[in-house]
Amino acid sequence: MKNAYNAYEIMNDVNLYSIKDLKNVHGIMSYLTVLDSGEFRKGNEVVFDGEKCAFNGKKSIFTSYYILLIYM
Repeated sequence: MKNAYNAYEIMNDVNLYSIKDLKNVHGIMSYLTVLDSGEFRKGNEVVFDGEKCAFNGKKSIFTSYYILLIYM
């Protein structure tokens, strides 16, 4: 929760069209929760609900490309 408060404090200074700012806010939100906070995902992500797979996010080689399209 503290990370969210820290992110809210800088929101007025965030450029919504800046990938650098997007990664910065992500880094603040995920600080001390994941090792690669502030970076795009580099591998697969799997979330389990008990024994059942709830989400299987395969690595996308196009992530950076799609982000660039959004912000162009």
